Order: sequence, then C-alpha cells, then structure tokens
Amino acid sequence: MRNAEFVDRCASSESKRQPWVKVRWINITGVSWDVIKALSLKHELHPLALEDVLHTRPDNLSKADYFLHHLFLRVLIHDVVDESSPTYVPEAEGLDPSAPASNEALRERQIEQAKLDALKQGTLRVSVSPMFVFLFRDGTVITIAQHASPELMLPISDRLRRADTILRSSADPSMLVQSFLGLIVDKAVQVIDAYHDQISLIEGQILRNPKPSTVRKLHIVSGDLVLHKRTLEPIKTLVYGLRRYDTDRCAALVDESDPEFNGQPIVGFMSHKSKIYLADVYDHTEYILSTLDMIAGIGESLTDYSFNMASYSMNDTMRLLTMITIICLPLTFVSGYFGMNFDDQPWISEHTDVLFWIIALPAVAVISPLFIIPDIKRMWHYIQTRKLLKAFK
Repeated sequence: MRNAEFVDRCASSESKRQPWVKVRWINITGVSWDVIKALSLKHELHPLALEDVLHTRPDNLSKADYFLHHLFLRVLIHDVVDESSPTYVPEAEGLDPSAPASNEALRERQIEQAKLDALKQGTLRVSVSPMFVFLFRDGTVITIAQHASPELMLPISDRLRRADTILRSSADPSMLVQSFLGLIVDKAVQVIDAYHDQISLIEGQILRNPKPSTVRKLHIVSGDLVLHKRTLEPIKTLVYGLRRYDTDRCAALVDESDPEFNGQPIVGFMSHKSKIYLADVYDHTEYILSTLDMIAGIGESLTDYSFNMASYSMNDTMRLLTMITIICLPLTFVSGYFGMNFDDQPWISEHTDVLFWIIALPAVAVISPLFIIPDIKRMWHYIQTRKLLKAFK
C-alpha cells in the first residue's frame, strides 16, 4: 500500500475495526512524515514517542517507554549484510527542513562511515537499524522499521496465516510484540554465530602464519564486538523489564485521584503468557552476551599472541645479528692489527699471512662455541624429547 492510499484509509470510515477483531497489526516500512502524521492523529501517539521515531540517531539504544494509552519500544535490529551488496549511504535523518546544517553534518558523518565500511571489505558486515513498536490497550500493534528489508516480518506473517500457531490462536497483542522481540534476538544470534565462525577462521590464520592483513581483520572484528555489545546489552535489559516491571510501571502511570480510576485493578501491557515466552527470549540474550564476551576474549588473546610472536621474531633476529657480530668482532680486530703499515714486522717483509691465520682461526674456534653453547644445549634437549615421544608411540 502506498503512502497516499494509507493516509486516505486512515481518514476514512473503512479503517474502523470490526467488533470481532481482537488484534490489529499495522506494519510500516520506512519513516514518512505523512504516514506518521496520519497514525498519530488516529491513534494519539505520545509526542515523546513521535520524537524518538522522527529524530532517531545512530547512537540511540533499545528502550521501553510506558505511556498511559500505549507502550512504546525502540529495539535495534542486527542483521548480517551480504558481501556482494553495494555500500549504502542512507539519507540524512530528521524530517525538519529548518535544520539544514544539522542534516549536512549528519550526512558528512554517514559518508565518512561509508568510507570506513569500504576499508572493512573482507570482514563481516552487520547492519544496525531501529524498529519502533507501539502496543495499545485496544489490541492495536504498530511497527515501524526504518531501514529494515521488507522480508524481515515474513516469518511472523507466515505464523499468522497458519491457524495452528499459538500466535494466531491466542489473539493476544502482547504475544505479537513478543514475537517481534524473538525475531530480533534470533537475528542477533545469527550475527554472533557469524562472528564466531570468522574469529575461528582468523585464529587458524594467525596460529599458522600471522600476517599484517590478518591482524588488521582481527582489530576490525574486535572493534565491532565492542560496538555490538553496547547495542545488544540494552535489549536484555528491555526484555527483563517487560517481564519483571510491566505491571509496576503501569501502576506508576495511574493517577489515583482521577475519577476515572475508581479503584480498578492495574493491568500491564504484557499478558502472563507473553511473559512466559519472553523468558526464552531473555535466555537467548544471555547466550548472545556470553558468547560475545567469549569471542572478545579470544580476539584479545589472539592480539596478544600476534604481538608476542612479532616480539619473539624480532628478538630472534637481534640474537642472530648479535652472534654474527660477536663472531666477526675478533676477526675485525685481528684484521685491523695486521692491516697496519709497520716497517719492522716480519710478515710484511716476507709477504706472508700465515701468522694472521695462526691467530685468527684459534680465536674463532674458541670464541664461537662459547656463545653457541646455549643453542647446542637446546638442540640436544629437543633431540632427546623427540626420541622420548617416538618411544611412547
């Protein structure tokens, strides 16, 4: 449905829900002012929630806001981007045309981010985009996905078309919200599994032959893991808050002095059944964060290993140069002495270098073994160890 058709439908009497309908789901892809305006006028969306939708920023985290007439969720969707897809530079956010300077600055930041993404070619690319969910008391659920693909909601649509699913048979709007959260968390699990596969590949490359390009990939992956931990951890807090504090937060919104209250029991937005299923979503978020910490620990260990190997290689090279210097230093001294022009030296008048070799060869034969004794001991120990291992086999 196009924007103009949707706006006209919201203003017409056809948008009125039938009495038998318990749940209505309105799914919006993209943020357009005319569509948001029509929704806000028809469903009385809270101004603070509208501000979050219209003026979202890349550094905004997932959260849940409770209002008197509806629940508002902002959840970040993490999805693996296909390597073959072109680098996308989104349009400047914010629908207020009176702030061109702010839009221009945001546009410049997005271009710089696109350049940085181009440098990350060959590593895992993950898109992070917000999704907004409105849950009303009358059973209306509104979802707004800003940059997500239209295929994002296909699994939920398929479950709603099947009559034997709990999501359809329960006719519970909070179960629909729970399914959104479950879908987002499942996407995050796929991202974490992809990072685990990539860090395993990098680990094999570093253990075999650490190269600067591999270390650069490791640095990029480690930085992405830190970023995604910051964006994934609030989802766990959000899910826990919906399970534990839903009724308490609804009670805080009620004004007991209001005549319309009349001592009615406080009812939360989330049903008991949805809270049971949210427990599974919460377990998945714990798995995501624990796996994220494990992968980050592996990356840190591999970074330390890479630098230790580089230091060991440098030390080994310096040791080899030192040995060459020590061996050649006596020869340099002897050669310099015999190269002096003395008139009364016999080896000059006789034109012979026998005395030079009589002094130089024993000096090299005595000094060199003194400095390679540790290497000889290590080689002997290595040979003995290999013999013992072969004997056990």
